[in-house]
Amino acid sequence: TSACSPVSESINVQIPEGTWGVTETYQGAVYDYGADRALRLHRDPESFNFVGTWGNTLVTCCPGDGRSTLYVLEFLEAGVAYRYEITTLTAQKMTGRWTFQYGTRWETFEATRVAFR
Repeated sequence: TSACSPVSESINVQIPEGTWGVTETYQGAVYDYGADRALRLHRDPESFNFVGTWGNTLVTCCPGDGRSTLYVLEFLEAGVAYRYEITTLTAQKMTGRWTFQYGTRWETFEATRVAFR
């Protein structure tokens, strides 16, 4: 008999590395960021994190809790802190929620993978 118990939970094996086109909501409006503001992530060779840019802004993407949040993307833009929590991730799409330091609620976002690099 096996010492391992069957697990009913799935394990995410997708990583956020690549180039993504992002669409987000804010106060009921939809914002679609084109190729000029693509999210580009690559693995940080010194850690389990991913780093990159969103447009001209430097971003860091760290592993989340693995259950409700797969990854957490954070950055500062014009002195304002933003936090994006990736809650689903497939080979072609990620979804989640985001807020910023002055935000009073969470908004939603989704991104489509444009390229794997």
